[in-house]
Amino acid sequence: MRLGDRPLFKSSTISGIEPDKCYFFDQNREFPDLVIEVVITSGGIDLLEIYRALDVQEVWFWEKGKIKMFFLTDNIYTEVKQSTLLPDLEKKVLESFLTATGSSLKIRKQFKQAIT
Repeated sequence: MRLGDRPLFKSSTISGIEPDKCYFFDQNREFPDLVIEVVITSGGIDLLEIYRALDVQEVWFWEKGKIKMFFLTDNIYTEVKQSTLLPDLEKKVLESFLTATGSSLKIRKQFKQAIT
């Protein structure tokens, strides 16, 4: 899996954006399979519309301690309860570790144990 933190731009649609995190599962894709956005403010541009134009398969929004996951099917994003790209990753487990306090090393170790 290739990881990227880079601006994404598609000149044919004049769509561009810089995601907070993005991941490539298919190395042959021009744009990432999964994008994660940390939401600090509401309103503004429609991020899902931009990611749809870039054919990003899954978009996660992290806001106020919760994750919303959207999957692209037939050119429409639908909110899903679990990741389609990472079906074994339980959303509640992920949220609990993202909001955990304490030693980041200890939290990472516990998270790795929880997902293996």
